[in-house]
Amino acid sequence: MIASSNMLYISSTDLESLTGPEAVSRAIEKTFDSQKSSPTITEVHFKATSAGITLTDNKRRLFFRRHYPFNMITYCGFDAKGQRLSITDENAKSISNGRFFGFVARKLGSTTENSCHLFSELDSNQPASSIVNSVQSFMNSSNLSTKS
Repeated sequence: MIASSNMLYISSTDLESLTGPEAVSRAIEKTFDSQKSSPTITEVHFKATSAGITLTDNKRRLFFRRHYPFNMITYCGFDAKGQRLSITDENAKSISNGRFFGFVARKLGSTTENSCHLFSELDSNQPASSIVNSVQSFMNSSNLSTKS
């Protein structure tokens, strides 16, 4: 089984050991409440397979491809507050009003520090819920197979 969709990649945020829906909410806060400039949002192809999550930056704006095996992922889901990303064009016409979701992965070489990778739905015909449900299913299968 493979699940794939185009999504908006928002940011990756270091969160020490925080995980779960609170980590996604905290990543949103850190991304949008900071005094820094707005994040560079880009469209990515989000693919989940039994091997993990693979992200491909469709326009190679921020990266080419990244892969996260499930043994490094501690959580995938929506933020605890149900927040949405609202994007409008230059005429104030709504382009996107997608739900935020993210996955938390251990930082490479660490057993305690996590990063939250934050996304939003791009198209209501490709809902984030289908990706989140697939990732959670793969994670459950991965956890069962490592305990056997």
